Amino acid sequence: MFLVHFKHQASAWPRRNIPHAIKIMNFEFFRSYCSMHFLDPFVKVLHVANHHCGVSPPNPVISEDLFRALHHQHHLVQARTCPICLVFSSSIAECKAHFYIHKIIF
Repeated sequence: MFLVHFKHQASAWPRRNIPHAIKIMNFEFFRSYCSMHFLDPFVKVLHVANHHCGVSPPNPVISEDLFRALHHQHHLVQARTCPICLVFSSSIAECKAHFYIHKIIF
């Protein structure tokens, strides 16, 4: 059985029209072949069906720590990282709560 990959395959759901296709730094949803990040697993399934002929690419063969190091300059990572202890949060609200609870504000 041969798998054919269409480089410019037409998509029924373009990424720009899906409100949940927000790029985030989540190691579980990172797709190393196309460098995309997905907030919702359903959007990832749609992407795989539309752009990878239904065959999910393998996860990156790197550790999560190395993944964080590679993407530390990305503005979405910096916006959700505590500037003092460098703890990464899954949302900006979680990062703000962490900062206000654990840090002394003058």
